[in-house]
Amino acid sequence: MTSQAQQAKPQVKLKTIALPAQHGGWGFLLEPILLGMLLAVSWAGLGVSIAALGAFLTHQPLKILVKDRRKGKRYTRT
Repeated sequence: MTSQAQQAKPQVKLKTIALPAQHGGWGFLLEPILLGMLLAVSWAGLGVSIAALGAFLTHQPLKILVKDRRKGKRYTRT
């Protein structure tokens, strides 16, 4: 590819793909996790907390991927 063709591609910010924009979702996720870890710290609780955070962060990229696949298109964000 030429340098002009590379410059023509729009830059996609990783933050818009990786981090969900639901401001209320962060509170619903983090408040119970932090409260539970403060009241009863355990290795199992830490594992569940990490798994819940991982599932929450995986939701947005998977949602974008599924939407793009349903449309049958491949955008630079996917």
